Amino acid sequence: MPVIPETYKDALSVLYTCFDSWDVDLFFKIKTLSSLKKYLDSAKSRVTRTI
Repeated sequence: MPVIPETYKDALSVLYTCFDSWDVDLFFKIKTLSSLKKYLDSAKSRVTRTI
């Protein structure tokens, strides 16, 4: 199950590990999860503003 890093330091650590091991798929998964999290956070804030 994918995990979104909680802190900036954790995210950088994962990215460095990704580049060190040349795991390009992991990089794109992280980017996708990050984009999804931003989308869900913005959708959540829109819903709470309308309530």
